[in-house]
Amino acid sequence: MEQSIEILKQKFPDFEPELRDYIIEHGTLKTFAEGETLIRHGQFVRSSMLVLEGQIKVYRADDEGNEIFLYFLDPGDSCAISMVCGGQNEPGYLHAVAAEETLVLSISLERMPEMMANYKSWYAFVLTTYRNRFEELLEMLENVAFRSMDERLE
Repeated sequence: MEQSIEILKQKFPDFEPELRDYIIEHGTLKTFAEGETLIRHGQFVRSSMLVLEGQIKVYRADDEGNEIFLYFLDPGDSCAISMVCGGQNEPGYLHAVAAEETLVLSISLERMPEMMANYKSWYAFVLTTYRNRFEELLEMLENVAFRSMDERLE
């Protein structure tokens, strides 16, 4: 448990101590092997995961099994889209796979309203996470729309 607190402090330094204590108390540590699926297309998301170690590859999937890479989640990240889908009690449209052995701290989405209301650093983290993912997606869209295939391959 002590190791989890230290990793949480290191990877999420802006969280206030009370929030870190809350996350440790109510979160669950999970390890995923390389290639293991964390989220499947169409699955209802019940928790949000804070990446402590490793890397997660996130894809957008359709009903026919087609996928497009969206982004990586690295230590210090969380998946904004899983927060949205889970918070709205909707099935996810993502597919997330551990790109390498990955350690996450999973937090039930039932706890999110309380965390948003009681911890300013969590509220700021969620907004920053949404903004960062949105900016990454806009950059990808701009590359597809405005750059030639040769420029994108570089």
